[in-house]
Amino acid sequence: MAIAVGVAFLPTVMFALMALFLPEASDYIASNASEGLSIVQPANKSTFVLGLQSSAREHELPIQVGIHEPSNDGKKVKNTLVWIDEKGEIKYRYQKLHLFDIEIPGGLVMKESDSVEPGREIVPPFRTTLGNVGMQICFDVWS
Repeated sequence: MAIAVGVAFLPTVMFALMALFLPEASDYIASNASEGLSIVQPANKSTFVLGLQSSAREHELPIQVGIHEPSNDGKKVKNTLVWIDEKGEIKYRYQKLHLFDIEIPGGLVMKESDSVEPGREIVPPFRTTLGNVGMQICFDVWS
């Protein structure tokens, strides 16, 4: 499949792009936790998110995107997935539930929970112009 400016081409079939799905952490990848805390912004102040909202409105295109948001206490970030509707409004917000923590004796130690606040609830699938859409982030699929 080739994609060209909002249109996908398949053998003998052409259809308009109906939504844009962007991955986890599309706004930035920090080199460490303290850098992440220094640049994280609430969605309503993030130039990245505001730009996506404007594009969603302009093109009447829903967008699902993974972003970072500050935690309530400001000591960690939230790994968040938002659904921006075709009017540019954030309608749904999901926070990653199952953080990736691994500790291999004598080897790799990686603890997402050191810098990311876990979510507390599953967002039920919701109705869109595409049909029902569900939300989950990365390691949530394994849990």
